[in-house]
Amino acid sequence: MRKEHRPLDPAVEARTRGQFAGSANSRADRQHHERQHRIRGPPDDDGDVPDAYSIKTFCSRHDISEAFFHKLRALGLGPVVMKVGTRTLISRESAAEWRRAREAETQQQQEANETSARLR
Repeated sequence: MRKEHRPLDPAVEARTRGQFAGSANSRADRQHHERQHRIRGPPDDDGDVPDAYSIKTFCSRHDISEAFFHKLRALGLGPVVMKVGTRTLISRESAAEWRRAREAETQQQQEANETSARLR
C-alpha cells in the first residue's frame, strides 16, 4: 500500500499536541459570537413571572378553581382586578397583597380559636 505525502494541517497538528488552534471557520465563529452579544431588550427582572395574570392563570398559580375565585370576589375576599380592554387581569402586586391578607386572616382566626379553647 502506498502512503501519500500530503502537507500537514497546522490545526490538526496543534490539536494532537493538546494546543488550541483556531478552527477553519474562526471568522464565522467570531461573527456568531458577536451576534449573541447584540441581543437587546429590557432586562428580565423576575424571569418568567408575568406582571399580570389572567383569571385562569391566577387560579392555576394559586391552586384554586375559577368558580371559587368568583365566589371569593362575590364575598369581597378576592384580589383587586383591573380591566384592560375586555380582559380582566390581576397584577402581581395585587396577587401578593391578596395572599398576605388571606394569611393574616388565617392567623387571626387561629389565634381566636386558641384563645377560646383556653377559656373553656
